[in-house]
Amino acid sequence: MSSVPETSDRKSERVLDEKVVDATFGLTVSKLRRYRLTGGGPIYLKIGGQIRYRPRDIEAFLESCKVGS
Repeated sequence: MSSVPETSDRKSERVLDEKVVDATFGLTVSKLRRYRLTGGGPIYLKIGGQIRYRPRDIEAFLESCKVGS
């Protein structure tokens, strides 16, 4: 089994709950829950039955939503 060395970025990266994602990124709790049911939303982690999001996954999702004219 290979192990991935931890970088300082990875060590310091915090995981966020739905309420913090709402307050920080503006994705409402109800919208996040809908995405989890229907798909197409940001990548999330399920840790011990709790849902958490990495900031980089939220940012990547928002970046994928960009629309140009």
